[in-house]
Amino acid sequence: MANRPASSITLEEYQFVMDSIAEKSYSKQQKLRQLISQLAQYAEICRLNVVNYAPFLILDGYRSKSRLIFSDEEIKRLFFYSQTAQGPYWEDAQIVMVLMLTGLRPEELFNVKKSDVDMTARCIHTAGSKTEAGRNRTVPIAQPIKQMVLYMMLRHPQSPYLITSPTGCRCNLSNWRKRRFFPLMWEMGINPPDDPHRMVPYCCRHTYASLAKRAGVDTGVLCKMIGHADPKITEDYYIHETLEEMQREVDKVTRLTASITGVQSLTA
Repeated sequence: MANRPASSITLEEYQFVMDSIAEKSYSKQQKLRQLISQLAQYAEICRLNVVNYAPFLILDGYRSKSRLIFSDEEIKRLFFYSQTAQGPYWEDAQIVMVLMLTGLRPEELFNVKKSDVDMTARCIHTAGSKTEAGRNRTVPIAQPIKQMVLYMMLRHPQSPYLITSPTGCRCNLSNWRKRRFFPLMWEMGINPPDDPHRMVPYCCRHTYASLAKRAGVDTGVLCKMIGHADPKITEDYYIHETLEEMQREVDKVTRLTASITGVQSLTA
């Protein structure tokens, strides 16, 4: 098909290509459909008579299974390692704890600038990265990670970003994931050698949602904090949510974290 005029390719042929990767992920099929749509749009700009078949393609690749969540024992292990200031990955453990107790998507946290952090109000402002509901929201800083966030603010004063590389440069999420996160998981005995990618950074977000549910956080407030639009929650409810109300809900997660780690001073 690569050497044929775009106008000669039929819906059936595109569907055949889509079916050929049915054993791959649903996400991969979505990306292929997007590419086909973009090619058709480009052809239209070039004034070629090409039909955009993308909306009519059937996607039936397997959907990714639900992400795993960190166990209480793993959370406790990571928390205490993050407090040691020793070992090659203790600072990365702090990043993991911040992800786990804010519910931020990894790409959101790595885009946060220090100017987006208000230590007085104990919150992080984020532009979001995925959905309309995830944009321009405020995320409270739970007490257990308050000192961690402060350390990140002061670690490399010259950098405008909260998450930085060891040299103070902006940290690339993909590189961190490969060079720091997975080695940390191996160091902590969380990801075994035969399954080195068992836990991924996004598992932190799912862990936060799980902790919040266990702690009894209000569902509507949780949707607001993690940037999920719940159709059962009205827009008015979202609009009138205050930081004080969100912090009260986050304090429930703080108390649960204290019970998991056994460090009751976290609630102070």
